[in-house]
Amino acid sequence: MSPVVGAYYAIHYGADYLEHSIRSIYGAVDMIGIFYTELPSHGHRDTQIKNPDSREEVMAAIRRAGDPEGKVFIQRGAWVHEFQHRDWAVQYMKKRGTELVLVVDSDEIWKPSVLPEVLDAAWHMEAMLFRVNFVHLWRSFNWVCRDQMMPVRILKAMWGPEDYIRMSSPVYHFGYAQRPELVRYKASIHGHRSEWRQDWFEEKFLAWRAGNGVGDVHPTAKGLWFPESSHKEILPALMRSHPYWNVELIE
Repeated sequence: MSPVVGAYYAIHYGADYLEHSIRSIYGAVDMIGIFYTELPSHGHRDTQIKNPDSREEVMAAIRRAGDPEGKVFIQRGAWVHEFQHRDWAVQYMKKRGTELVLVVDSDEIWKPSVLPEVLDAAWHMEAMLFRVNFVHLWRSFNWVCRDQMMPVRILKAMWGPEDYIRMSSPVYHFGYAQRPELVRYKASIHGHRSEWRQDWFEEKFLAWRAGNGVGDVHPTAKGLWFPESSHKEILPALMRSHPYWNVELIE
């Protein structure tokens, strides 16, 4: 018997990719919860930088994704910390009958053809938490960074031993293939803000150009990310309709 699969987004901004992210998972899940807060929920609300994404822009992105089967619902709140925001979302999804939870951020894209198989495999394994491999897009759709850190993106709602199983199917992460003003805002409210490398935004993110020798670009860890050329055709086909598909450098 197939489980009830629910996906949730714990978001504060993210209009650039939210439409395509929802589209990438829509066919594989039974419900999609959008848990939206107008204030940052990563413990840092003292930024003087304005959020580039208004509530209206985020909601418009959700509408553009379409919802022909009535799967999408929106909850608004004022969560202070990321753990509180995410835990509240998981508990709410459980109350709605979710048995297998897919965690998705607004800048994450799955391959629609692969996701159902990944969810089915997770459901039939003994573990409760599942880590997945990320491919991080860098400044465009033509460059990527890779690492061995695999975030938890699938969990079973019936909690048990916190065993982890690593799933090899990639998630495409576009958090650093975004407008500079959005990345700058992200850095100012991020949960790891205190770990952000000094002058990273100016000396790494803004300074980088294809072939100019700027490397070691991870925002908090040295020696981890070195952008490499990657043909954008590896991306899910739905990304071809994205406004950035033919953009050489997102500015």
